[in-house]
Amino acid sequence: MITFLNGFLWEKKEDGIVVDVSGVGYKVFMAGPSMNGLPDTGEPVFVYVYSHLREDESSLFGFLEEDARDFFVTLIGVSGIGPRGALKIMDQAPFQEITKAIVREDLAWLSSLSGIGKKTAERVILELRDKVKTYAPAENEPEARKKEASMAEALDALRSLQFPLHQIREALAEVQKGVKEDLNTEDLIRLALRYMGKG
Repeated sequence: MITFLNGFLWEKKEDGIVVDVSGVGYKVFMAGPSMNGLPDTGEPVFVYVYSHLREDESSLFGFLEEDARDFFVTLIGVSGIGPRGALKIMDQAPFQEITKAIVREDLAWLSSLSGIGKKTAERVILELRDKVKTYAPAENEPEARKKEASMAEALDALRSLQFPLHQIREALAEVQKGVKEDLNTEDLIRLALRYMGKG
């Protein structure tokens, strides 16, 4: 079973990449957050992979972090979630954010993800809340809780304006890049609206 690929980034596609390893091209399906960290085409690339083998299909799912790959494997262990479904879930937010929601049993947040309804979210929490704690960043610091609260409030406010959830998360992630200090809720909303062209 293939566990990683070490080669050159041959091509970027909408749903993944092609990695050239010693003249052999491997198609690797990837989620958006992982693809954001890829090098330019032609540059060296190292990808952790999960090999999904079936009688009629052989697919590779890739991740830039080993923890992300391991979380993916844990996620597909939940009844009703296959590799494609798990990748779709991880396409909508960094895996650390998903694990935090599972650990704090945030049913509403998980249910808001495309491809995971309320019943599946309940099953994910029940089966994984203890298994994924190692992937979730510590949340016992007051500043961390304050930052998370501001993000949640900004997300809810922007959702009330009918923006797509994936667009909101992308905007909030972008406005925090390169900012050393924590932004309050109002600043997050203002900058996110500007990023989305509405401010």
